[in-house]
Amino acid sequence: MYDWFVERRKNHYTQQVALQPLTIGAADHSHKITKHISRVNGEQVFIGLHTVTNEFSEIRACHLVTTKGHSQTLLALNGIKKSMDLYGLEPPKVFYTDNMADKGLLETVFPSLLVDVVPPETYGHLDELEIPDDVHVYVRNGVGAINSTIQAIMDDLSPDGTGQIVVGFDSEWNVEESANGRLRRGGKTAIVQLAYKKQVYILQIADIIAEGSLPAQLKAFLADCRILKVGRLVNSDLKRLEQACGSTTPFGGGVDLAKVAKDHCVLSSIKTATLGDLCAIVLNKRINKNVPERLSELWESEILTPRQLKYAAIDAYASLCIYYGISKFGVPQSFPMSSLPPPATPVLLYSADKSRIIAIGQISLHSLASSFDGIKLSPLTAVIDIFHVMLPGAKLATHRKRCLQDFGATPFTVVVSKSLLRIYHQPLSSTQNVYALPLKDRSPQSLPPEPTQMGAGLLPSEYSAIGVSHSADNVDGGAPFSSGQLGSSVGDIILGNIDECAEDHQSATEGAEILGDRPVEWRTEVRSRVLKDVFHVFNMFYLSVKHGLRVAFCHALRDAIFLADPEDVRRISAWGMIQKPPQSFRDLTTYRPKWVWKHCKRVIPPPEILYPRVRKVFETFGSLKDATTGLPLFDTNSWKISRNILDLIYHGHISDPPGVPLYAIKGLDQDTGLPVYHCFRGTNRTEGGVHTHLRPHLPSSGTSIRHAQACLMDFVLRHNLTVGIYNRTGKRYRGHFSIWVTNEIQELTTFLRDILIEPPESDGWINGNAYIQTSEVIGVLPIPEQIRVESGMREYDSSLDSRRKHQFLAELQGVCKAVLPVHNPKEKTLFRELVQGDPGFNGPGKEPNWKGIVKSWNRIADGDDGIFYKLTEQLKTYHAHWKVNVNIKATLSLTEDERHHLRALLLGQVPQEAVPRVLERRNPPPTANQGFLALETNDTHHHVTVPEHALGNATAAASIPLPLSVATPPAVTLPNGALGAEEGG
Repeated sequence: MYDWFVERRKNHYTQQVALQPLTIGAADHSHKITKHISRVNGEQVFIGLHTVTNEFSEIRACHLVTTKGHSQTLLALNGIKKSMDLYGLEPPKVFYTDNMADKGLLETVFPSLLVDVVPPETYGHLDELEIPDDVHVYVRNGVGAINSTIQAIMDDLSPDGTGQIVVGFDSEWNVEESANGRLRRGGKTAIVQLAYKKQVYILQIADIIAEGSLPAQLKAFLADCRILKVGRLVNSDLKRLEQACGSTTPFGGGVDLAKVAKDHCVLSSIKTATLGDLCAIVLNKRINKNVPERLSELWESEILTPRQLKYAAIDAYASLCIYYGISKFGVPQSFPMSSLPPPATPVLLYSADKSRIIAIGQISLHSLASSFDGIKLSPLTAVIDIFHVMLPGAKLATHRKRCLQDFGATPFTVVVSKSLLRIYHQPLSSTQNVYALPLKDRSPQSLPPEPTQMGAGLLPSEYSAIGVSHSADNVDGGAPFSSGQLGSSVGDIILGNIDECAEDHQSATEGAEILGDRPVEWRTEVRSRVLKDVFHVFNMFYLSVKHGLRVAFCHALRDAIFLADPEDVRRISAWGMIQKPPQSFRDLTTYRPKWVWKHCKRVIPPPEILYPRVRKVFETFGSLKDATTGLPLFDTNSWKISRNILDLIYHGHISDPPGVPLYAIKGLDQDTGLPVYHCFRGTNRTEGGVHTHLRPHLPSSGTSIRHAQACLMDFVLRHNLTVGIYNRTGKRYRGHFSIWVTNEIQELTTFLRDILIEPPESDGWINGNAYIQTSEVIGVLPIPEQIRVESGMREYDSSLDSRRKHQFLAELQGVCKAVLPVHNPKEKTLFRELVQGDPGFNGPGKEPNWKGIVKSWNRIADGDDGIFYKLTEQLKTYHAHWKVNVNIKATLSLTEDERHHLRALLLGQVPQEAVPRVLERRNPPPTANQGFLALETNDTHHHVTVPEHALGNATAAASIPLPLSVATPPAVTLPNGALGAEEGG
């Protein structure tokens, strides 16, 4: 009756939810709620409950999800977006989540989360690389279209087999992230990007490669070494494609741009060089990499978004431009020992051990003379003019062993050994562009101070020439430089070393003392509107509860992240000082912290402020040891977690966004007159405010899906009315929960307003009947149409027999048969048969063709009542479970001989006298015949003794547990070996 009553009014429930605002959103999954719902043969139908709340802690979406993928969540979020546009509600300004992997999804659904966002890019001072108007981007899918595109490119190859063509190359694939931002799993290549001449081609190959193949022309293209595929780590991309399609011919022709840059003396170290670094050095442009598309689960989508197309095209186009840009840089050549190049020839000067560049200059006119500065020139020496000093402390043995810094400001002229010189031709335009960059602008935006080894991976790396220990023993020979002999590079000089050589440390120290502390700049840029919940930042650490500094560290980290509002601190301090005895703000936070933070706002500062504060806490506490165990607070894993947290801070995923109100005043405290605040920050209002209270609303276990659906709708309505009214007005909700009655009364009142005398007002009440019905749902979500079609599921048909098993769930999901996990023996048998005989499990690729497998499964399910529909994620999950079971069986089989002897020993017979005796209760129970208490009467000289079977005796007998005695069980004769078999089972 309850379920039927709620189902009849489901439109009222969903309409009430759809009309709520979502200016500040919070999303969270609960995996405990679904444990209350009945299982199917022991398997959970739903893996979690996804809830979205607004700034007033009202539930904005509440749905059960079948898989961990984003497909169903995307459907729910799109429903919210559609309702907000339909009802004219303000779009979200901030969204909190415990899983930053949701950032791209949220920004895709709600474009308002990207308004005025300035993500911290490594080379923020440079202009963004854009594709020119005369370069066109084309998307190709399908075997025929891809083959035609490749043939058009390969048509430029010389028919005689000579010559080469150069193509910018890149590829993208789906990446699944964990809640802490770690990469969990990468999929197969979804798209391939090719940049050639004035065209950029984006080839969608996800469906083709899922079948373990590639278009024939594309395979020939990838295997042809005359076609140079230039890019960063391009050989890894080619290898991934080769393995995915099972090609017997190696894919070649890959040219790694970082290696080319090193050969041309543009870089000295390529281990951490990225495509963005090369673009900044060679093209003097920036590639935006701090975007959701970089790590996305949507690259296999049939239709790519404009942002995806732009990101993909830029990488391939940049690769081609960088290759041609590097080609303009000359490879350093040996300095001739027998002759002298003409004056003004550019040269690089190396240190005495030939491990690094110490200066850049040119051949001086003084080289034509017989002496310079009183030093006689020999055939082994030359005179050069120095323009840039890289190592001021380097000594010149041929010039009176003076250091470079002793010669004063550049330019100056020195005598050097020819063996330490290399002739280098650098493009004039590139050099001028780079050296024209202001030094103060050369560092990236929001660069945190004091980089050390712990946080090096978080900060933009500028390739340093100091400390590189490559050998240059072949300098005296006639061969040109090899990549391994370059200790420094022009790229290093461009990006970093000029700052170092130009700085006088003594002068800098003196200036710092005179100028004093640098004022703190509180930047107003919005780094991100999708933020990590701060509580989950703390929860990322796993510290020993026995460590003596654990609590002190947590308090220090809290104080580093949260800064108290000075105005509220002043008010609380003033109130504390008039108390008897007076109490300071610090005293109040120590002894009454909950009371203080109820009356005091807190702010999380911008990354420029927050980063050094948190970093200092990590550096201070991380290595401190416990007094008892002698172990440091941080182990290796904790240091890695601290690095991840600093990365979140650097990218602005924790700081409060400027201009967004995160507090509201609920009222004034009657005793103190201080304001009482309600905070909108974080996901606590979703986890503690919804999920914690929802669990008691459901039966403890075994709830049917129908009843769980009804309970969810009822709870959402009650929660929104009680919690929402209180957080909006500060007053408790007084009224019933039959909103359909309230809506009808309001409609009648409006209709009869001209007749009624002083009709009642209903200010603040939004009548859902006055608006178009929403398409949002609460509880079980329908299977998205695209996934339903791709998986081969038939749409729900209302004419089907409603008595079919799980038909109620199928109707909610919008399919003919319910989507359930693999749960019964018939389905497990079918899975084994597919593994053995289905082409999807036995293709040339390393991974199964899941799209083909799920279609085969659902096609069989259409004709078999015992088989139900499946999603790809459900088959993947069971496949992992099946592989574990196969491994167990194989291991047991391999170790059968060793375990057989042990089993014989464990199943030995037990002597009868060693078997424990069995106790039984005696009947009737015994009675106590003595030890009675004497009852006092009014006459102190008389005592009354309670006789047998009186009340006292009966009470005592009733309260004493029945004693036990030994019972002899009847003899049982077992077949030979049966005892061992029974115990072994």
